[in-house]
Amino acid sequence: MQNTKNQLYYDLLITSNIRQIKALKNILAKAESFSIEKNISTQEILNYKLADDMFPFVAQIRNTLDNAKMGVLRAAGKENIPHIDNETKFIQLQDRADSVISILESIKPEDFEGIESRTVEFPWMPGVVLNMEKTIINMLIPNFYFHATTAYAILRSKGVNLGKADFIGWDFK
Repeated sequence: MQNTKNQLYYDLLITSNIRQIKALKNILAKAESFSIEKNISTQEILNYKLADDMFPFVAQIRNTLDNAKMGVLRAAGKENIPHIDNETKFIQLQDRADSVISILESIKPEDFEGIESRTVEFPWMPGVVLNMEKTIINMLIPNFYFHATTAYAILRSKGVNLGKADFIGWDFK
């Protein structure tokens, strides 16, 4: 019988993250179309921000993808697979999203076995050891959606034709 807790973590961290990343890919495609239609450089759009003290659009996408990838790998007890932050084109961000989806698809529900005894440490919190289950609920999921939402909001605020269905990634086919 499948461990229901493992399946719950799988659904929270794999199924929902993949759906959201696919929605981000659609948002990236709309941003690229917008850049062509409005004759705005890719670089300008990648550097759009909501506020001066916030990360630009490109960093919001990278952080969404890194949060999904690193969070899932930590939760599954696996080593991180690094990506270099060097994307300057929409297609490169699409490729990074595809790479993260492939990594997530490699995880199985049974990889979450023993999660309740796993801990996590972050470089920006030296000496702090966190329980993995609480980290997922209190940090990984909210952080993932914060960056995905901010990327969406940046484009929406600049006039890209996006709606709720674009963000959620509704696909009833």
